[in-house]
Amino acid sequence: MPKAGDIIFSTDEEPLSVLIRARTNSPVSHVAMFINEVAIYSARAKGVIVDTILDWPNCVVLRFNHITNTQIDIMVSFIREQQGKGYDYQGLLDFLTNRDLHDPSKWFCSELVTAAILAAGIPIFGWRRESAFTSPGDLYSNPLLVEVT
Repeated sequence: MPKAGDIIFSTDEEPLSVLIRARTNSPVSHVAMFINEVAIYSARAKGVIVDTILDWPNCVVLRFNHITNTQIDIMVSFIREQQGKGYDYQGLLDFLTNRDLHDPSKWFCSELVTAAILAAGIPIFGWRRESAFTSPGDLYSNPLLVEVT
């Protein structure tokens, strides 16, 4: 069963999903953060929204091996504060074209989740990396995350 701070991954056959998977050579194209069964935070076309577990029927859940309750609380607090912010279409274009068009007041999915992780001080990458240049596949393949079964 997922718990607060878990990272949820999915994919579908929509054109944008196919493009993201092709650009990142990854099996996943969307990512969100699990808070509880009725609160999964995600950045979609409508902006930062709250889904329920029912909205993610075919997902993969990954969890950090070593994370403190304080870090979970920071991630949850950060991501909740983003609810209602817009979708970062410029940032998505930035990511897909490797250009710097990021709008810091808006989010796309992996940008949002990565920013929450970094806010909690979790060294998810061994080097400095901007959240705007992180794909769902980057998170999915990160060795700090293990699959929840």
